[in-house]
Amino acid sequence: MTYLLDGQEINNLKKKIMKTFYVLLFFITLTSCTESDEKTKEISINNQWSLTMYEPGFTATKNYNTRQIMWNFQIDGNLIVEVENIVDTPPILEDGSYTYSLNNNKITINNVEYDYSLSDNELIVSDDPASDGFRATFVKINE
Repeated sequence: MTYLLDGQEINNLKKKIMKTFYVLLFFITLTSCTESDEKTKEISINNQWSLTMYEPGFTATKNYNTRQIMWNFQIDGNLIVEVENIVDTPPILEDGSYTYSLNNNKITINNVEYDYSLSDNELIVSDDPASDGFRATFVKINE
């Protein structure tokens, strides 16, 4: 027994397949967005960060060992900077306590505004490196 589909039945079948495809695509997209949003919420600047590389524009890049220069961003808006004695002239900030605030991709430290970007394990603070400003790269210290 042979069953032949006419033009109308073929069009209805195509529509059902397309609906199923779009519903499946919608749920995949919805699920993907939820996971991405959750990951974004977990990334926080409130942590200890070790300066590993300081690029001061057109002069030589300076590399630092882990924990030589530490920035500890605290939830209350304080930044504690600790510099080991072997570092003669620390870039950006010396030992001490500073205030900071975040606004979009800007960080203000003691009323001086910088750009910043943050990922899981890397923090970059910069001051227009394209026009001879600095770029400082930090790694997260997991205790």
